[in-house]
Amino acid sequence: MKFTNRDKRTNLEKEIDSVLKAMSALDADSEEYSAMVSNLGKLFDAKSKEKDRKISPDTIAVVVCSLLEIALMLNYEKAGVITSKALGFVIKGRV
Repeated sequence: MKFTNRDKRTNLEKEIDSVLKAMSALDADSEEYSAMVSNLGKLFDAKSKEKDRKISPDTIAVVVCSLLEIALMLNYEKAGVITSKALGFVIKGRV
């Protein structure tokens, strides 16, 4: 079985690394170097605006537990005599 080392960097991160590698071969006083510094600044701005769309496992666990809590309370309300407000016990979402 052959294991490969996968590169998990985004294309933007790969481009930043390639610019940094190219800059290391140039003289700091050259015009090309200053142009690359400008481009590197633009790349870092684009990277800072990039959004991470991954949902953390903690968030999934909180949502599942809240739904389970509501289901259990509603089932109890259906079977029992006492009524309560199930939604009052749910953790409120943060924006």
